[in-house]
Amino acid sequence: MQTSLAAFSDDERLWSDKLLNGTGALWLTTALIGQWLFVSYIIGFYGLSFVGGNLSQWADVLPKGIIEGESFGNSMIIIHILLPILVMSLGGLQLVPAIRNRFRTFHRVNGRVYLITAVITSITGIYMILVRGTVGDTIQHLITTFNGLLILLFAYFTIDMAMRRNIEEHRKWAMRLFVVVSGVWTFRVMLMFWFTANGGPVGVDLETFTGPAIKIMTVGQFLLPLLILECYFAGQQSTNHLNKVLASVIVLLTTLCMSVGIFAAFAGMWLPRMT
Repeated sequence: MQTSLAAFSDDERLWSDKLLNGTGALWLTTALIGQWLFVSYIIGFYGLSFVGGNLSQWADVLPKGIIEGESFGNSMIIIHILLPILVMSLGGLQLVPAIRNRFRTFHRVNGRVYLITAVITSITGIYMILVRGTVGDTIQHLITTFNGLLILLFAYFTIDMAMRRNIEEHRKWAMRLFVVVSGVWTFRVMLMFWFTANGGPVGVDLETFTGPAIKIMTVGQFLLPLLILECYFAGQQSTNHLNKVLASVIVLLTTLCMSVGIFAAFAGMWLPRMT
């Protein structure tokens, strides 16, 4: 009787491990597709107008973007807008186990490129907020700046754990870095999910781009993914299969909501500006 119970317990753990790994892989695949769609928008709108020397088009999206006569500030804006092409095209590939295990040289080189570009993007983003200014109110600016500082902090820990050869902690910090670097993308996905779920901009003043919903999403763009990620880590470490199932459900629901937001963002926000 004890042997059969033990075998059943092993089967439960095996099943719940597969479930958690499967939902995690589904989340990452969905995020990669969503970010590549965002990259296509950056290339199709910002990239082509930059190559064509028509930066005046950026004013349609960035009211305080390109300003005539401010060469340094404009350069920072251009770097901040165009570097995410590299960050979001290649960053998520660092988390794919098959690539990480089979193509280790690519993983190391791509990791260095990702870290450098993420740090530069964070610094230029903080500059945009504190010096050039952007839409929203002071609270939103401070929260977004904090997100930028988290990128710098998490990048440090990711590098530190790699240098210490602590691979498991390096993996965790790299995943934390990925979700905070993705904050700008996550905000847009959350925003469009919110509009879709409510049939319009509930709690959002589109004229000033402020409101209670905007403030919550400004915090949620990095805090919510971090909390979900920690649930995922806890599920991986737990020996209780029910905890693993609960973590899987949380990740799956997140993925479904994210899918809705990605589709809405691409169809309603990104694609129209590419055509």
